[in-house]
Amino acid sequence: MLGQRAVQFYSSKENIELLATSVEEKSVVDSVDYISSDVKNRDSIKKVIHDYYPDFIVHTAAFTNVDLSEKFREDAWKINVKGVEYIAEAARAIDAHIIHVSTDYIFDGKDGPYSENALPNPVGYYGRTKLASENALRISGTFFTILRTNVLYGIAPNSRPDFVRWVINSLNEKENIRIVKDQINNPTFIDDLIQGINKIIEFRKTGTYNIGGKEFC
Repeated sequence: MLGQRAVQFYSSKENIELLATSVEEKSVVDSVDYISSDVKNRDSIKKVIHDYYPDFIVHTAAFTNVDLSEKFREDAWKINVKGVEYIAEAARAIDAHIIHVSTDYIFDGKDGPYSENALPNPVGYYGRTKLASENALRISGTFFTILRTNVLYGIAPNSRPDFVRWVINSLNEKENIRIVKDQINNPTFIDDLIQGINKIIEFRKTGTYNIGGKEFC
């Protein structure tokens, strides 16, 4: 969802050379240069990066299903941690700047909202993999920016329904839905997050930033 919107955003801007890549055989966004590659495959992702020689790498691929991360731990680790290590290794050789999307799940939720300097303490495996990915970047020797966000919503035609669409569709179909009532988030509009990514690129900012919607839900 985020990757699609990022590709759509940059494909419409002038003076940008853009290459999209994912594990899908074909791009879900029309009229962009695309290469199929697997972030779990070191040689595959290294070849894509070295052949294209990007100035910036916007890394949006992740194993994001929190519940399934507990069951499929090896897959979650390979995608969320090893994939970042492979990207960083390739990026370091060409001085490419990595923009990496992380999550509020690196915190335990006991004392939010959190600043960038708050001490991480993930309570689930998904959060542990994302914290490990942040740490992998910090020791990689690459130029990097970490953007932590939460509860993304927005329009991306070729993606699964986001939380907002799921609620609306379920209610329209008169279905009963179950939602937790002890969790507080800052739902984040995808296009706002992409504006944040664009500012990071425009001003070549490095470091760690928490980006979320301004309203609590």
